[in-house]
Amino acid sequence: MASSIVKKFGQLRQWTGTLQLIKQQKGEVLGGTQKTETSEDFKRLDNETLCKLDAVSKLENVLSKIVRHLCTITSFISKNLSQKEGFEW
Repeated sequence: MASSIVKKFGQLRQWTGTLQLIKQQKGEVLGGTQKTETSEDFKRLDNETLCKLDAVSKLENVLSKIVRHLCTITSFISKNLSQKEGFEW
């Protein structure tokens, strides 16, 4: 009994999802409302967010290069210091 109810709910969910997909493909918006235009403030905010994202990715790239360089220097120093007798890093 319970499994048949769950099965029917699954079929209902699948059927409603198919109807929504068909409406979206036809250009209809759910609820019969019209699409809203994006405001200038939103466009400006979106552009500002993209610029900040670009800056953060560039900063991440530079910082990763710095870390790699520091690791190289550290390994070079530790190799040279370990060759000297009686010194432990």
